[in-house]
Amino acid sequence: MTLREDSPGLDAEFGALLAGSAEEAGAPGAQLAVLKDGVLINSTFGLADVQQALSVTSDTHFRAGSTMKLMTACLIARLVDQGRLSFDATVGSYLPSFCVADGSASRVITLRHLLSHTSGFDGDFFVDFGSLPEAIARYVDACADLPQLFTPGHFHSYNNAGFAILARVAEAVAAKPWAQLMKEEVFAPLGMSNTHLDDAGLRHALGYVAGDDADLQPAEESYPAALAPAGAGPLTTATDLAKLGSVLANGGLSSEAARFLSEAAVSAMTAREVEGPAATFASAWGLGAMLFDYQGGRTVVGHDGVVPGQSAFLRADPKTGLVVALIANGGDMRHLAHSVLTGVFSRYTDTKPSQPGFTALANGQDMRPCVGRYQARAATVTVTAEGNHLVITARPTAEGAVGVPTFSAEAYPTEQPGLVAMMMDGQREPLLQRFVFDGTDSQAKAFVFRGRHYPRVGE
Repeated sequence: MTLREDSPGLDAEFGALLAGSAEEAGAPGAQLAVLKDGVLINSTFGLADVQQALSVTSDTHFRAGSTMKLMTACLIARLVDQGRLSFDATVGSYLPSFCVADGSASRVITLRHLLSHTSGFDGDFFVDFGSLPEAIARYVDACADLPQLFTPGHFHSYNNAGFAILARVAEAVAAKPWAQLMKEEVFAPLGMSNTHLDDAGLRHALGYVAGDDADLQPAEESYPAALAPAGAGPLTTATDLAKLGSVLANGGLSSEAARFLSEAAVSAMTAREVEGPAATFASAWGLGAMLFDYQGGRTVVGHDGVVPGQSAFLRADPKTGLVVALIANGGDMRHLAHSVLTGVFSRYTDTKPSQPGFTALANGQDMRPCVGRYQARAATVTVTAEGNHLVITARPTAEGAVGVPTFSAEAYPTEQPGLVAMMMDGQREPLLQRFVFDGTDSQAKAFVFRGRHYPRVGE
């Protein structure tokens, strides 16, 4: 099967959907790819570079962000299919010197833990160890100092470092650099010719953030090469993301109907390993894949990617084979994605994205058990109570300065115990965050902030 681009009616429909949604969201530029039944529809909007008035085309490169985690997961799944890896083997069985700060945890952490973000160590480790290929091995060696937040397998906490470790595992069993493996095992078989692991010599879209005067300005970028397997730096297009999504939508088949992964591997990647701590980011997590509960009981799979000023969204529907990939470079990108995904899924299927996972704000709750100071490598988060809401203030640590901006936001209780709706400047919908209680006393033991587990460290 060869991809066709012969749907002028849908081209116009989705082009208008993208343009209207992007304008409403304040996005400078955006790129959309829709893949269904062998037909690929590309739509573009706006500017890749505002200062240079450079228009977005279907070949414009954007930052892949954490959609790269799904690509790295596909590499691991390929090696599992080849009998060279097992999801349930420990990291140490492939990397005998592997360790984090907690020796007991180091001995039991498996590939499954890393792929599902349940390994329990603090993975916000943003340090530059030079260029590829040596950077990944150096980075993994330095993970020996990363502290344990919880026992492996007990919770979910988003973990970037885990995907550098997975890349190092792949290097060890295949005796090839991760970058070479990605090209040979993932990009070439899937026809992802516009996906690159660095931006050397490539002109690409700039990300934009709101400046002090509310005008958009180019985002600052800093991408340690060792974290490329997690999404730091690689470039892609919406079309290439759609080709990646075809694997999840069609039981392991590529967009050209060639066998890329076994059905068993795809089933493992898309099974519910752990429920999302807050449905803002994902309803649940598989092995390298995010799972999204859509209306009518449908589960759609894929991954999001966020870097300063750019976001990527990939959704694949195994029931209908529909794949939607969207990338934008600024504005309220979550609102843009919700609007575009709703429009495309409504056109092709009997489902669409659900609204954020709470039914209503709840006044009158006692918020004092949530008050306190929470800390992990990336930031210190202080939570105070003011009237009927909380004030959440985040300050990055020296180790996490590139990961979390300094900000303060109001958060309101919802009808779900422990779940609060945090209102962020420039966002129409709240971000859902969760406080963790273990039942031993009334105080929250941890705060799940931006998908990470932040233990309470003080009042």
